Amino acid sequence: MKNLTLFLIIFLTNLCLFAQNRQDYYVVVKPNYSLEPLQLTTNPDETLILDLQDNNLEAFFNSKPVYYINKAFPTAATTYLQRVYRVTLNDNTHINDIFNRNEIEYVELTNEGTTLLKPNDYFDLDGNPLSQLDLIKAPLAWSITTGNPSVIVGMVDHYVDINHEDLVNEILQTFDDGIIQTHGTKVAGMITAETDNSIGISSIGFNTKLITQANGFKYQSNVIIISNFWSKNH
Repeated sequence: MKNLTLFLIIFLTNLCLFAQNRQDYYVVVKPNYSLEPLQLTTNPDETLILDLQDNNLEAFFNSKPVYYINKAFPTAATTYLQRVYRVTLNDNTHINDIFNRNEIEYVELTNEGTTLLKPNDYFDLDGNPLSQLDLIKAPLAWSITTGNPSVIVGMVDHYVDINHEDLVNEILQTFDDGIIQTHGTKVAGMITAETDNSIGISSIGFNTKLITQANGFKYQSNVIIISNFWSKNH
């Protein structure tokens, strides 16, 4: 009985250490290449044998201890995001080998050692992170700041629906031309939509407040202009 107990302790300890000793990578393949497996075989040690479209990539990744490989943003609409794969290896020592491949455009380590803020409206209906927020690593940005109510962003765009349920508490003042369009409301939502309220989307600076101006510009003394891309053609 003592031998069995000792065996179980050693087994569970090694299992925990083994499970912890893994590293996720974001790997971007060049156009016309793919890391999407045609077929996967799982070894007893949980590493994978890959059947890929490209024989050279297949041979390379099969020489590595791969535990997971798939598209990072499978529902993304952009062609770039469709070329991003999440790959899990045994540690962080493989980055240069991957980056030096001619088929690879970019590679980076994912750093998820700390608990990051992921609001309930950060995810789509299927439970996947919204691709636009995941692309800019919004949870990492939120770990630094979620905005500040004393910071006021001035936005010049089309009409903004100030009664929108994600914006009704976020807009301090608006100068409206009465022409109802959706673009301004969407941009305002990306900046400061109310977040973690199970409605709409998360915003990048949800504790920040907003002043909006539709189809024109009116200077406000308490608003600092950091960028202005407005033109008469928009």
